[in-house]
Amino acid sequence: MDTPGCLRAFHRDQQDGLDELFLAAVLACEAFVLQFPKGAPVVHKNQRQTPLKGSPYVMLFGVWNDELVIYRLFPTSQHPKQKFRRKK
Repeated sequence: MDTPGCLRAFHRDQQDGLDELFLAAVLACEAFVLQFPKGAPVVHKNQRQTPLKGSPYVMLFGVWNDELVIYRLFPTSQHPKQKFRRKK
């Protein structure tokens, strides 16, 4: 459950309007990354990490050929080693 659509549906079920706040946080984070692509620290290989403002998630992303690639929205309540695990 780490895609923006799944997380947005989860937040919508929790409280009215929470999904819109979550989407706004994701879009604001995306705008920041597009403006400053190397402004976040590298945490694993070519992956960078930046927090989503107002939510307990971090966005793991990379920039390839001037395109933003969002790898994952990771909840900070989970163990950090799970960030880079591949799903089977």
